[in-house]
Amino acid sequence: MAWVHVDATFAGTCLILEQYQLVSALFARFDSFDMNIDWQIPLGRRFRALKIWFVMRLYGVSGLQGHIWNSIQYGESFAQWVRDHADIFKIVIPPAFGPMVFSVKEALREESNRLTKVVYEAGNADVEIFITSPVIDGTYAIHVREEVLRATDAAEVNGVDGVNGVAKVNGMNGVNYIGALK
Repeated sequence: MAWVHVDATFAGTCLILEQYQLVSALFARFDSFDMNIDWQIPLGRRFRALKIWFVMRLYGVSGLQGHIWNSIQYGESFAQWVRDHADIFKIVIPPAFGPMVFSVKEALREESNRLTKVVYEAGNADVEIFITSPVIDGTYAIHVREEVLRATDAAEVNGVDGVNGVAKVNGMNGVNYIGALK
């Protein structure tokens, strides 16, 4: 018999939201379950419980629920922006509990990978944001965490400036920059 472990590093925090608590009924089938509740405050193993206590004391359950719900909404907003610009971008992995993965849309995978890498490198050159670049089934992509989206104005996430928050390049609008690269 196999040991089944679930690593819910990010998604596990969503269990504090009432609409996701039904997922916990599945836990009886797992041998172990782990989640990360660091909330962008790195501390050593000894102090994790203290960190949780401080966060709960400061924000309360409703404040924490609001924070997590807003994170999910930022991801959904940015995903909608990408969908609205489907001529230039494609969603590789839809947002789940906040984060999402997208790439530049091109007919040839090699060209899509090249352009996506350029956008990724330009975005990561800005020390104010942090994005990662997974390769999924041979597709070079950009993984955007909700921390990046939360760092920008929520209204900008829905507009052209949403990509500028991910790909600040040569003072140009992100969409125009991709067009110039093609």
